[in-house]
Amino acid sequence: MEDIVLFVKSIQEEYPFLSAVALGIPGAVDGTEIRHLPKFPGLLGNRLAEMIRSELKLDVFIENDTNAIAFAEVGKWENFAHIIYVEEDQCIGVGIVLQGQVFTGGSGCAGELDYLCENLEDREDTFVTAILAITCVLNLPDILISGDFCTRKNVKKIQERLCERIPKERIPELHVVEDMKGMYAQGLLRRILSDWSERM
Repeated sequence: MEDIVLFVKSIQEEYPFLSAVALGIPGAVDGTEIRHLPKFPGLLGNRLAEMIRSELKLDVFIENDTNAIAFAEVGKWENFAHIIYVEEDQCIGVGIVLQGQVFTGGSGCAGELDYLCENLEDREDTFVTAILAITCVLNLPDILISGDFCTRKNVKKIQERLCERIPKERIPELHVVEDMKGMYAQGLLRRILSDWSERM
């Protein structure tokens, strides 16, 4: 935790007029409270945000990384989910948007669909399982997918496997998003600006 504060401090020293910091994490967040972060259990709770606020005098915004990306895409689609497969960690992230709002559920844990996936090493099966769950519960018209595995060829295979499980007319439109990192940065920025505008 101290390492993150020191890293933010080094940025603050480079940009002395910095007034806020937004952090994207691969876990569940409720406000600035980190509720679920299996890879870094020492970051659970509000302590990280409180340290940055008290030591560096900065506004702090913490968001789930996939929710941040979905937040950047609000406006292009009204109701959708964005599924990201992270090759390096063999894990998925899911951001869900309903009626133009990022949906986080009662405790910030909506979209934790990796629990349903039997073998996260099987990328194709992971996407199929996540898309099926989203479709059966929310019936969203659009699913955005990204990650190294997401090519047009692989999307076709995913669609074929979905056709084996549900009627073709129930399968959502699948869109490959290539600029995932750009969307991530844009989503965190929009998160700060929307929060600030609500306070004014």
